[in-house]
Amino acid sequence: MYPMNGLLILPAFLALSLAVILCFPGRIEIDVVWEDSGNKAVFQALFVKGLLGFQIRIDTDRVFHLLILGKKMPGFSLGNKMFRSGKKGKTAKHKTSLRVRLSDLRKLRKRLTHHRVFIGKIFNRLKVHLLCLDLDFGLLNPAATGAVYGLVLPLARLLPHRVDIRLNPDLTGFRFESRFRAHLSVVPVTMIPIVGKLLFQNRL
Repeated sequence: MYPMNGLLILPAFLALSLAVILCFPGRIEIDVVWEDSGNKAVFQALFVKGLLGFQIRIDTDRVFHLLILGKKMPGFSLGNKMFRSGKKGKTAKHKTSLRVRLSDLRKLRKRLTHHRVFIGKIFNRLKVHLLCLDLDFGLLNPAATGAVYGLVLPLARLLPHRVDIRLNPDLTGFRFESRFRAHLSVVPVTMIPIVGKLLFQNRL
């Protein structure tokens, strides 16, 4: 009798822990860096006041880390290269950089358009604490760079206080580097129907 009760304790504890994680708000932090030397991203989710969570680092590989009591456990690779590791040479710097950026933007737009309905439903369940974009940019024409900066800056200042856009114009030549950070919170159980439907449709 006692051994059987002992065997039931662990599954019951795991089930209770899962219920706590799913039903209480979790904190999500996203940090994406997009620059010529190489792109990278960090996705981190923390639950139960930071006692448990996970982190996924993306650059030329995807690495998963489990977070327990605020400490990062040894990671393992999820495979599949996501981002370019950077330029191999400096020839035709401006044209190559511009072509790569436009290609990345087209791919991102295609993905977002394909999943726009699900993205909208997900955002409806997220609570936004901070959205921050640091943008270093420069066009081939310094006058055009200044004109874009003068046009966008007043609009950026009209955004809510939780949305912060910082523009850094570069008048020396073409440049496009950025960093995006987001602090969000969500109750995980509310995401299960949306994610489940998305996964089901992708399998069809």
